[in-house]
Amino acid sequence: MPIPRRSETREAGRRKLMEAAINCYLNNEKIEISALATELGISRASAYRWLGDNDRVLCEVLMIRTRLNFEDRRSENLHLIGRARVLGVLNGFMRHAAESEHLMSALMADPPRVMRIVASSAFPMQRMVVGFIQGLLIEEEAAGRIELPVDARALAYGICRLMEGFLYADLVAGESIDMDRATTVLELLVPNDGQ
Repeated sequence: MPIPRRSETREAGRRKLMEAAINCYLNNEKIEISALATELGISRASAYRWLGDNDRVLCEVLMIRTRLNFEDRRSENLHLIGRARVLGVLNGFMRHAAESEHLMSALMADPPRVMRIVASSAFPMQRMVVGFIQGLLIEEEAAGRIELPVDARALAYGICRLMEGFLYADLVAGESIDMDRATTVLELLVPNDGQ
């Protein structure tokens, strides 16, 4: 019987740890890498080496869930083009995040930690979201269906910050979360269809 290579063992262990971390998130439980390692019979040293600390693991889980959210919203809006498609995807993406009991549970459990992960340059989460939005804008611009007033990256960054401002309004500014107002402001940022 062949002995598994170290990289295969590492990948299998990493996959098990990530599955367990995602399950914790979906059960609204705090993600603790040492507890997951113990539960799975993996050494804590290996778990930290494979995935990093608790914040890195939570970031990876949030990135996986965010990617799924964005892909689902893109699929739901395939029938639209131009400005309508961009607004459909972004509005659906933002509202889905606002209605996520799992995200809200993580935010309420440790607001500074989660805000640092989702909305700062210390983690890749925000760059990923900006990249998703930028890609969507570029697709529609390249097809001649919208005209961007500034470069796609700058507009994507502005849209991302706007969405964050409304999604986390209660934590950041003591304001109530108002997705209808967020949609209205978002409509002002997304350019009209190109002709």
